Amino acid sequence: MKKLIVIAISTWLLAFFLLVIISWPLLTQLNLWLFSTAISLFCVGLIAWLILWRSTRVAPPWQQLAYQDALTGLLNRRGFAAQRLAPPYCCLLIDLDNFKHLNDYQGHTTGDALLQQFAQCLQDNSRHHDLCVRWGGDEFLVVLQDADRRAGAVFIQRLRSKLSTLDTVLSISVGCADSQDGDTPQAVIALADQRLLAAKQQRKADSQNQPRK
Repeated sequence: MKKLIVIAISTWLLAFFLLVIISWPLLTQLNLWLFSTAISLFCVGLIAWLILWRSTRVAPPWQQLAYQDALTGLLNRRGFAAQRLAPPYCCLLIDLDNFKHLNDYQGHTTGDALLQQFAQCLQDNSRHHDLCVRWGGDEFLVVLQDADRRAGAVFIQRLRSKLSTLDTVLSISVGCADSQDGDTPQAVIALADQRLLAAKQQRKADSQNQPRK
């Protein structure tokens, strides 16, 4: 709505400016009071345009807090919903393996620190225009802009390499889908969620089939 108002005021200011240029030779014939009133309205319109333009560029602090996850500083679901995605893009749903076990046995303080560390890894390995979202609990969403599933695979490989250097042993399960897999971001994320579930089930089956020592 604000953007539409900015466009309307911008159009009005431009029209007024052009009218002044066209009418400049005739200004001596215009009523001075009408001209001064028009200039005042122009100044008011210009100030309103500047205020609205700035409000569309900078989100107020309360809105930034509403759109951020308090623990990790990443976008939350509300913040992600406010974004506009344009193809091509790749969605990665990432789940921390056995996080509940770690949280239960090492405590929530350790668990929170691990979530923050993982969130930092996501940010360090993504580009400035990619989106990193805490999707819920120990599940994260990464949206790679101008990317496909092959780029997603490279990102995950780089992320796993980074995780292997951490003091805490941490493994992840991933579901990947890109904008060619669905007509909407919701459809793409739903498919990534299905693939994440399949990856977790496969990991569980592999661990059960490993020979006991």
